[in-house]
Amino acid sequence: MNIEYNVEIDDLVAFNLYYLNHSPHAQKQISNSIVFYAGISFFLFAMGLLFVKNNLALSIILFALSSSFLLFAISVKPTSKKNIQKHVREINSDVKHNYAGKHVFSITPEYIKDIHESGEVIRHWDIIDNIDTTDQYLFIILKPGSSAFIVPKKAFNDDASFNQFVETAKEYHQSSINSLEAT
Repeated sequence: MNIEYNVEIDDLVAFNLYYLNHSPHAQKQISNSIVFYAGISFFLFAMGLLFVKNNLALSIILFALSSSFLLFAISVKPTSKKNIQKHVREINSDVKHNYAGKHVFSITPEYIKDIHESGEVIRHWDIIDNIDTTDQYLFIILKPGSSAFIVPKKAFNDDASFNQFVETAKEYHQSSINSLEAT
């Protein structure tokens, strides 16, 4: 099965946000950051209460510091979208790593082939970690899970064509898993 489409910067950002919200590794990093900065906030606030009873100015400074660490911990995920957009734009400004643009994408029972402006990528199904869909995308996620083939739903004429493509990809992937288990 072959399909031609364009990948826009917004499509790349969409995958990175999907990864941020669905990857156990990314979720653990976010949780660790929140716990770390909340812990620093609590420590600074406690220091202000315990040791600086008579110095109002120092208490206010420690309270402000603890509040800023707490606000940072709370804002880690929302600011990630802006950071992802910036990072994707930086990576795609390098011609060798530019994934945006025209793609000719095909799947066969043996492999996935993606031809784009930066070159040609062929991956066998055994290195595919997962196949996920959203309301706008098909993500064929490679092991260890931080990169993917991105196929926008808008590349298809209708929902039925998109769904057929997804089902075929899942069948090919499952066949690969089954043959690996049989050996």
